[in-house]
Amino acid sequence: MLHPLEQLRDEALVQIASAPDERVLETVRVKFLGRSGSISEWSDKMKSLPKEEKPAV
Repeated sequence: MLHPLEQLRDEALVQIASAPDERVLETVRVKFLGRSGSISEWSDKMKSLPKEEKPAV
């Protein structure tokens, strides 16, 4: 079973590879890297983890 961050990476790579044009590619970029994107959500989750658990993630 993949770690959720690995799944997120794989999903992003698939969407990037299948983007037919720059407009769609920009949409994918915002989805994953935007202010309320998937990566930002994970960053917020990391802030709330105890210090002992952070290295495991």
